[in-house]
Parts: sequence; C-alpha cells; structure tokens
Amino acid sequence: MEYFLHRYNYYQKLPFVLLIMRYIEFYMDTELMLLIGKYKRVSMKEVPELAAVYALSAKEKDMVLRLYDYFTERDDMKAAG
Repeated sequence: MEYFLHRYNYYQKLPFVLLIMRYIEFYMDTELMLLIGKYKRVSMKEVPELAAVYALSAKEKDMVLRLYDYFTERDDMKAAG
C-alpha cells in the first residue's frame, strides 16, 4: 500500500503531457500489458478523449495529439505490414 500511495502521489503531480507519455509507454510495453490486461486494457483510442476533457493549453493539446498521431500511425503501419 505504501508503494502504491507513493506512486499515486507522484503521478498526481506530473503535468498532463508527461502523464500521456507514461500512458503511451505502458501501452507499448507488451509484457506489462499482459500483466495488467485483466484489470485495465489500456487503449490508445482514449488519448484524444482524455485531451478533450482535460484543461490544457492549445500548445499542450497539440503536443498530446501529435504524440497520439505518431504512435497510432506506427500501429497502423504494423497492422498493414
């Protein structure tokens, strides 16, 4: 519980853009996804929705959506290839 509380407090203090980067990191980590998949399936489709409801500056929102575009285009290329 102490570890979880420490990590929870740490992530609450991160700027939204860094949270999205961590979210993407978890998404890209296949081994971790297998471990947590039964509890929460992380989906890249959620990123634009998160950016839409979170109070962001135009610059931050643009950065989040650019990150989203970069990684989803990569996934689309893997699926096509």
